[in-house]
Amino acid sequence: MGHSQRLLDRDIRSVIRLVCECCELGEDPQGWRAHMLTQLQPTLGASMGSAYVGRLPFDPASAGFAPNVEVGGDERYARYASEGDVRDNPMTPYIVSRLHIGFTSTRQQMCSDRAWYASSTFNEVWRPMRTDHTFVSIIGLPGQRCFSGIGLGRCLGDKPFGERERQLLDLLRTSLAEIWQAVPRDDIATSLSRRLRQVLSLLRRGLSEKEVAVGLGLSKHTVHDYVKALHRRFQVTSRFELMRVEAARPSFRPRLV
Repeated sequence: MGHSQRLLDRDIRSVIRLVCECCELGEDPQGWRAHMLTQLQPTLGASMGSAYVGRLPFDPASAGFAPNVEVGGDERYARYASEGDVRDNPMTPYIVSRLHIGFTSTRQQMCSDRAWYASSTFNEVWRPMRTDHTFVSIIGLPGQRCFSGIGLGRCLGDKPFGERERQLLDLLRTSLAEIWQAVPRDDIATSLSRRLRQVLSLLRRGLSEKEVAVGLGLSKHTVHDYVKALHRRFQVTSRFELMRVEAARPSFRPRLV
């Protein structure tokens, strides 16, 4: 994989920040989904997108994938996701077979070019929207009898989504999945000291330890000691684990519906 396709620290921090922002908006399902799309589309170079939740088990003979859809970019995309006939969509077998476990895949991974460009889905839905290169990410939640999905697209003539975009979206997917699937536990965050809560809050916004130190008027060494203390309290070994575990507390989860 070329250097340009590798995830950098700033990429991981941006995903952590977005997950926490979605959690903070979690009481408003429409709000956090709209915010997620607003952040994802420019980051991944998508011209349109939708975020939705659907029921499991899914019947492929039914119409759309999801009855509750939030859309960014084009309302026609949302209508197709919620009401469109997916039986002729060559991606449907791939998607349905993995709804319960989840995945993040580009259109090229889900079906061949030949099947896609010959389908009525492309010629009657995507082509009129001047859109191609669909990108789908699904979180399967069988225990809650539902799935949460994100669909993104690029304009006709644009290059396909790459591996870096797939990794970024999959990192977001797995982070949210862990939050929704986590076993309820004691809310450690409420028992932290004021200073530890301040440090945790700034880390959640995606700040580096150096930036946290500047923001709180502390030395980098002091902030590093606070971060190590947070690791011990939450029983984690990395900042990424800390953010995901902290975000998984029951009072801090984004509502699905």
